[in-house]
Amino acid sequence: MIRIIAIVLCLSLICTAAPTSDSELIKRIKNDYDDVLNMVMKAKKRDSKDTLVFVANCGIQGSWYSPHVAHIDLDCEPDSSPAGAGTITGTWTNAPDNHYPLKGRYTKFEDDYYLGFTVAFNNEHIGNSKSVTSLTGMYNNDWGKMTTFWIMTNRTNPGDEWQDSKIGKAVFERSNRH
Repeated sequence: MIRIIAIVLCLSLICTAAPTSDSELIKRIKNDYDDVLNMVMKAKKRDSKDTLVFVANCGIQGSWYSPHVAHIDLDCEPDSSPAGAGTITGTWTNAPDNHYPLKGRYTKFEDDYYLGFTVAFNNEHIGNSKSVTSLTGMYNNDWGKMTTFWIMTNRTNPGDEWQDSKIGKAVFERSNRH
């Protein structure tokens, strides 16, 4: 926290020091502001009064793994409202060099996250697999796991539509992969 205060003080000195053009000064301030913001985002901690300094991501952001299902890498973008909801984006990887984008939504209540996201299995490596999976579930902070239920829809032959959808459960745990 002291480093951040020191940087802010330096910024104010830069503004009053050496004469520079307005555009040059604005660039310097923006670069210093970005540096401070990045430091705060990486810190992800509270100050001595236990007030929230800044939290850049949510509790489900990062790499996850579920055996026989996939590795997923999630990013969170909180909504502008303080309601604790936001957008999930990321990557679903079910084989080496076989990646699919995923998108969804989450909401937070206390330390838990309720989430849902969808993956369309269509990429340059495999092509169009003619299937889509949607997952819904929750991350329970006490368990440290993300429990989801999924439904996958894929193409079948006419008359076999009853086989179009498959339902299952996937439990994801944090992964060290990146």
